[in-house]
Amino acid sequence: MELYQAYTDYEGMMELTESLYRYLAEKVCGSAVITYNGIEIDLSKPFERITMIDAVKKYANIDFNEIKTDEEAKKLADEHHIEYEAHHKKGDIISLFFEEFCEDKLVQPTFVMDHPIEISPLTKKKPDNPELVERFELFINTWEMCNAYSELNDPIDQRERFAQQDKNAENADEEDVQVKAGADFGALLLNGLVDGIVLDAPNLPNNADAVAYSFGILQAARRRTTKTEYISCPSCGRTLYDLQHAVKEIKAATSHLKGLKIGIMGCIVNGPGEMADADYGYVGAAVGKVSLYKGKECVERNVPQDVALTHLIDLIKANGDWTEPKQQ
Repeated sequence: MELYQAYTDYEGMMELTESLYRYLAEKVCGSAVITYNGIEIDLSKPFERITMIDAVKKYANIDFNEIKTDEEAKKLADEHHIEYEAHHKKGDIISLFFEEFCEDKLVQPTFVMDHPIEISPLTKKKPDNPELVERFELFINTWEMCNAYSELNDPIDQRERFAQQDKNAENADEEDVQVKAGADFGALLLNGLVDGIVLDAPNLPNNADAVAYSFGILQAARRRTTKTEYISCPSCGRTLYDLQHAVKEIKAATSHLKGLKIGIMGCIVNGPGEMADADYGYVGAAVGKVSLYKGKECVERNVPQDVALTHLIDLIKANGDWTEPKQQ
């Protein structure tokens, strides 16, 4: 569900979110205290509120309020074996520490607030600390259940952030190149203004990557088909199986099926409706269970994840869309 509310900020949105979850628990489950997989979750009490920096201090015993520079933050990351990229700043490092040390501790309902500005480019700054923004994420049972923020509405601030993004582009990594090239070229392709593209990206390790990304953008715009296409949700608290592992396995087994579209979704909410024109679907059904789709029709339900890939391949074969991969 997505919603917007005028004349409020992230504090008001937290109040609304907490009331919504409590109300739904009482209506659907009969109580605001529920049990899930043997874990009691209490939605009746006021949800805990903690800043991201304080969460890292609580669970990793590191106070980023005492860290003043990007270099100090990276040194801490090195000491704690946290991987980061060369262009990352202090705020990015704080987020990486939070993911590593905090997320799996947040079982009871918890609002994690006041994220670093580096990871929240469209969010209003906190008036008392311009390094942080008015954003929160709700965690329940270690899952991120929602993400919200006060919308940035200062045009001068927005212009300055765009200028900083342009400056950062000089050190863009592969993901930055893919996202920005897709955004720039995608609009031109979808509006029929161009039929082909040339991607010049000196920061990429080799030119073959630029060529591969170019063909990927062309295929996404339905201009040229050169490979198997995968449609996947970003994963959230509703995803009850290992989505990242599943995507990796499915790609390894099916990447030779040029032109085939496979949707890989975490749950039924992100299932048929967001698989677009996928030929086949692999959709989370329950804990460790997957349902398989042909187009938007569910043809097999609650398949154990450890055999779901085999069943998917059998389904593709049964419909005449399978070819054996060429031997290298």
